Amino acid sequence: MAQLLGLFAILWGTGVIVVSLLSASGRIPATSINGMRRRRASESDAAWAAGQRAYLPWVLSYAVMLIIAGIASIFLPENIAFITLATAAAAALLLGGPIGIAALDRAVTRAQND
Repeated sequence: MAQLLGLFAILWGTGVIVVSLLSASGRIPATSINGMRRRRASESDAAWAAGQRAYLPWVLSYAVMLIIAGIASIFLPENIAFITLATAAAAALLLGGPIGIAALDRAVTRAQND
């Protein structure tokens, strides 16, 4: 079971990396499949691009963490693998959630005010 969850973590992390890099490069529009939408219609494209660039390191760090935990869980004993995956998932939610979103919000606000 831990190996299956590990495989899921690897696929999830890989998908997040692909979509995040495409979003940050502007290949996926803000209202497309990535689910990232502007808070206000008045936010400029430049401000949104700045926010995406600020969010990118946070989302990439959480995705890499999931991939590493997923790979480790394939080789670790099952009880340790579950702990590894749970810890990585909690850290991923923190990095990709409030911390990363706060960085995105600050960058968008700063770019709007310039």
